Amino acid sequence: MASFFEALEARCKAVDSLLCIGLDPHKKELGDSPSADAAAEFCLKLIEATSPVAAAYKPNAAFFEVFGADGATALKRVIAAVPDGIPVLLDAKRGDIGTTAEAYASAAFDDAKVRRPACVSHATVVLGLTCAKLCSGHPGHRPRASPSIHIWVGIRLSHS
Repeated sequence: MASFFEALEARCKAVDSLLCIGLDPHKKELGDSPSADAAAEFCLKLIEATSPVAAAYKPNAAFFEVFGADGATALKRVIAAVPDGIPVLLDAKRGDIGTTAEAYASAAFDDAKVRRPACVSHATVVLGLTCAKLCSGHPGHRPRASPSIHIWVGIRLSHS
């Protein structure tokens, strides 16, 4: 089996394209009744429309995780729908930009019956404060009863 990068290189050459299609089904783009099925359908339509020119697909786990177990099933369905020969890069990082961090916070806190009442977020140098603010400011966030210490380190990189 070819490595991811070998498969990506082969696909780019086969379709003469460098286009990586992000599959980010934001709840607000899913109509009046957002659901895991609606998220999957949104992505399946994108895959169908773009597969002739796509070098790769990048589904973002956060936008499926907000639907709990049904979202995980929908994500598997979306990945399985990507035609053979087109690489898939699962975007499952933590500590991301605003809308993605909001989706992670919602996945972690909105459904207490499905999710654990705790969340650890990864604070990157650039995005960490935004991510931490969104998670700690989310209505489902319940601060721990025991004290904790948060240390923010700012790093300035110079290219001179």
